[in-house]
Amino acid sequence: MGNLTRKVSHTTFRIGMGILMTLLALPVSTVAVYAQLSAIQTTRTINGIEVSGRFLEVWNKQGSERDSVYVNGLPITPRRSEISLDDGRVYEMQWFERARYELHPENPGPNDVLLGRLGLSRVEGLGKIDVSTGEVAHPTDFPFVGVSQPGGLGERKRWFPETRHTLSGKFLEYWNKYGGLSQFGFPLSEPFQEASQAEGKPFEVKYFTVQYFERNRFELHPEKPAPYDVELGLLGVEQYGMRAVPADALPIAPPKNVTTPRDEIRIGMLLEPGDLTFRSITPAAKRIRLLIEDGLVGRDDNDNLFPLDAWYVPTIENGGASYVGSEVDRYLRVKYKLRRGIKWSDGVELTSNDAVFAYKLVMDPDSQVADRAEYEKLQNVDNPDKYTVIYNYRSSRQARTLLNTLPANDKVTYSFLRPFVDQNRPVISRAYSEIGAIYPEHALGKIPISLIGEAPIARAPIGTGPYKVTRWTTGQEMVLTLNEHYTLTSAPLIKRITLKFVVDSNQVTTQVRTGDVDMVAGDYFTVPPADVGLKSAGIVIASRPASTWEHLDFHFDYGPFRERAVREAIFIAINRQRIVDQVYQGAGRVMNAPVPAGVYYSLDNPDFARNYPDIAAQYKLPIYSYDPERAKKLLEDAGWKAGPDGIRAKGGFRLSFEYGIVINSVRQRMQTLVVADLKAVGIDAVPKSYPASSSCWECPDDIWHNGIIKLKGLSSVGTRDSDFSEWLCPPPYDPRGPEDNRTIYCNRAVDDANTTLNNNLGSVVIAAAAQAQVNLMQDLVTVPLVQRPNIELVTSKLVNYKITNSTMSSFWNARQWYFR
Repeated sequence: MGNLTRKVSHTTFRIGMGILMTLLALPVSTVAVYAQLSAIQTTRTINGIEVSGRFLEVWNKQGSERDSVYVNGLPITPRRSEISLDDGRVYEMQWFERARYELHPENPGPNDVLLGRLGLSRVEGLGKIDVSTGEVAHPTDFPFVGVSQPGGLGERKRWFPETRHTLSGKFLEYWNKYGGLSQFGFPLSEPFQEASQAEGKPFEVKYFTVQYFERNRFELHPEKPAPYDVELGLLGVEQYGMRAVPADALPIAPPKNVTTPRDEIRIGMLLEPGDLTFRSITPAAKRIRLLIEDGLVGRDDNDNLFPLDAWYVPTIENGGASYVGSEVDRYLRVKYKLRRGIKWSDGVELTSNDAVFAYKLVMDPDSQVADRAEYEKLQNVDNPDKYTVIYNYRSSRQARTLLNTLPANDKVTYSFLRPFVDQNRPVISRAYSEIGAIYPEHALGKIPISLIGEAPIARAPIGTGPYKVTRWTTGQEMVLTLNEHYTLTSAPLIKRITLKFVVDSNQVTTQVRTGDVDMVAGDYFTVPPADVGLKSAGIVIASRPASTWEHLDFHFDYGPFRERAVREAIFIAINRQRIVDQVYQGAGRVMNAPVPAGVYYSLDNPDFARNYPDIAAQYKLPIYSYDPERAKKLLEDAGWKAGPDGIRAKGGFRLSFEYGIVINSVRQRMQTLVVADLKAVGIDAVPKSYPASSSCWECPDDIWHNGIIKLKGLSSVGTRDSDFSEWLCPPPYDPRGPEDNRTIYCNRAVDDANTTLNNNLGSVVIAAAAQAQVNLMQDLVTVPLVQRPNIELVTSKLVNYKITNSTMSSFWNARQWYFR
């Protein structure tokens, strides 16, 4: 959606400038006549979009068509009802390339039409002074800090006490000529040099002089002839996609005009969380928190982001995120606008203070948060007002300063900053649109961090979601009922959720068949269970390819595996479809890429070529189909001859090695099939299963790193935030390889692509991911086997249930559920 928005925006700009250039070429008398004709019209179609009534009058007030386009730009949306991010109210609005018109019938004319404060929206929060030092918080803030009244004021220079900023020269001339305070508002900065970001190339920038005002940005373009050497920024184009999403348009909004014969649902769960605090990352805790806590944004069943307690999902394309500053001080800031009136389950209003508190809580060493890597990319979190929170990523200067001052043992933790520092580029994250978290400061702030896990709130958390915990009997069940202070959407039709903790899969299967539970969450089954009367009882065996995938990795320290022919022979000798059919009973799917098909950048994704046609044309994924005869020929041509026992050998060295897995009944069945397939082409893969406790893949002396296991069967999880770190080259300081890579494999092209993937945004990320996938599959470093299924059991009477790819729990839209 973001790429589409950007494409439309820039196309609109080109159309607008084309019309403007045509008008500039017309005789003045012709333009004047055109303007007179326009003035008497009540409705016009401009740029294919209708402008009417008071909006047309305001657009025409510049006096000529040329100046109207010059100051306001062309319309880019029709007139429509929109929620104002300033006050949360609904107004009639229309977006133009350089302005947003708002209808305020409560005001007497001419103030019944106001221009939106797009300039303020772009720079709010800048100009902050550190109260402890009296200095600006960041070099970028200098131009936004108010100045004392200067001397020499007059017609050529003004100072505005309202914002304590000056206005002079060509910018003052423009301000006076084209509308002054009503059109542009007060100045918010002094003139300064700002970077212009090239489309799709966020770090290829040029600089020019700008000055921000409440309603726009003035830009000085000396390369253009006067009087057009001053232009207004295309803030309408930059921000019209940052639209508040009303609650009833959210994908979790309860359906209207329906009733449910039952308002309680009972769900069987295998796993029980130890607690429900922010630091509990178990699947069970995450699943239950979806019912209790609404974050700023959420994910749906297809891994798409949508807003929750925030009005929108911030992106660079819609203006919710933007780069500010220049050179080594350039950084990314991500802004959320909070919905007003959202309350915690104890009745206290949610504010931006809760987001700032969450950041500080997670970053506190005493919080014992397992993974704070995304927050470590931030310099700070700011909240300029009650309903605005801004996440400021580090500039390369700030990252360099941090690395230079950290103790030696912490430099490894923050080593991810090194590429940004080396290239003098701002620190970024592909997950920037969902960086925000919220926790109740008024409740958690009163508890010592080290004691939060033992406090009552750990078992009955305070959230802004639709449910709250009312009873939790350890080892038996947890009961959730409606949060009476929930205000995001209308109340769910299901008023009570009972989670039953059942450790036996046979027992829970019987319970769902007999109606004692209505759903069995996706913890129990790796493969679809036997029917045993489920379908006749109205139970659906729901299945969908999961984000977890099974693969085989080669240990490159083993001589034969350094031969590509051997690796390819192993790949095409394995009947992967048979694994899907026999082990997974037709669920799941065969994989051809080292990324599950559900991930947007996977070359296995059926929509990839449609979404990214240019990249798909450049990067072709090699496909290795099941072909045992070709496998034999590859081995034969490479000098591997079959011996008396059928096992191939070369130079007295038999093609026999250990094939190790962690003990798992499903993986063991898969191992049996793989061993048989390899045996059929003359390869002796000796199966071995290890208890999880004895196969610590990431320990310094693990059996994988030590080369005991040559072919390793394991699973990985691939999501939109994953990368290719498990196949990176060994770093100089650790010849064993990265923590995740024990294959002793190295391809610098994969390393470079992974760095590009993690250090950039936009289409370059997709290209880098595609390149890494092609490189890995050309090198045959891994054998993708099966994308495992996510399996749940659910009564057919439950409406709006949606199984996910397991990245998110199916609880994500529980407030839409009801029974037929």
